[in-house]
Amino acid sequence: MELLQLRYFYESAKNENFSKTAEIFMVPTTSVSASIRRLEEELGCKLFDRSANKIKLNENGQKFQQSLCGIFNSLDNVVENLTAHVEDKRQIKILVKGMRRKITDLIIEYSKENKNTSFKTTFDFNCDNFSDFDIIIDEENNSYTDFERIELFDEDILLVAPA
Repeated sequence: MELLQLRYFYESAKNENFSKTAEIFMVPTTSVSASIRRLEEELGCKLFDRSANKIKLNENGQKFQQSLCGIFNSLDNVVENLTAHVEDKRQIKILVKGMRRKITDLIIEYSKENKNTSFKTTFDFNCDNFSDFDIIIDEENNSYTDFERIELFDEDILLVAPA
């Protein structure tokens, strides 16, 4: 007995139609029908009463469907709970050695649009252990081994003074 056979049966029992089940699972109707026949052979009883292009759930099928209802609800809940708690635990580690306010504003703005991105930001002008960081932001023209230098932006500064 295979899970897919049980799913085919369960869906066919709800619709009393192999063609609708085949559409849902995107398989030929003959695949659904053959799978359910194998299931019936394995169980040693018929689950549907068949007539020309029509199926009707019989007493055995009704009992089997009721049993599967609880099983599939439990299985679907477990799968949902397992997949709902899967989070991307990756984190971008940034060392900020300058432009603290500007960088903080940019990170906040980026985080609003990219909720799955996590940042660990360290503001330390004296840090010299760079191996823990993915990105270093520095106003100075310093060189960092194993890091590529990329200019992020140029910014005009307005100087205002009394006349």
